[in-house]
Amino acid sequence: MSCDLCILVSQATAWGSDEDTRRSCQSKGKTEEECQNYVRVLIVYGKKVFTCGTNAFSPVCSSRQVGNLSKIIDRINGVARCPYDPRHNSTAVITSRGELYAATVIDFSGRDPAIYRSLGNVPPLRTAQYNSKWLNEPNFIAAYDIGLFTYFFFRENAVEHDCGKTVYSRVARVCKNDIGGRFLLEDTWTTFMKARLNCSRAGEIPFYYNELQSTFYLPEQDLIYGVFTTNV
Repeated sequence: MSCDLCILVSQATAWGSDEDTRRSCQSKGKTEEECQNYVRVLIVYGKKVFTCGTNAFSPVCSSRQVGNLSKIIDRINGVARCPYDPRHNSTAVITSRGELYAATVIDFSGRDPAIYRSLGNVPPLRTAQYNSKWLNEPNFIAAYDIGLFTYFFFRENAVEHDCGKTVYSRVARVCKNDIGGRFLLEDTWTTFMKARLNCSRAGEIPFYYNELQSTFYLPEQDLIYGVFTTNV
């Protein structure tokens, strides 16, 4: 545990949605339980804490100071940085240059997942919208800033599996110096790549552990460990 995280553990602060936001959320058909503020992003970088919450289906992010979590330094819109629905998996990482890379669902209905870059001094970019070859109902697990790239680990419905519906685990990456394309790829990644993660037992009929659940990055050994389960 880092010293910064030790400081966080010894503190507590309340961060709820205001009454008007909760009322608006319930008027859209959501339950009282759903219309609360669920923290889905929590990143310690330097002497700051960046956190985002669902805020009763109206995502919001704030920056706070390590050592004084109750004081909000800055508040920004959380759309494309945090999901609306607390049940959607998401992940995010802030690079050393202050860029936020978030993998989350970016619309109220939950139909538009994206890997999205914002903040910093580079143009905002995202994965192609409504394109199942890029992302197909993903569950995001983790994100890492490593060298020239940002890596994302997730599981999703496999478009290449033509016999029923099954889930594959993936690793994707983008170049941090990507500035986007032109015409059809405007505001869209040009360096996005992804590959299947194969965790299986060899044999005449291989046995696959297709569903990635968690990862852990060990930078001193340049290794990423993953925990996999079978499909339901």
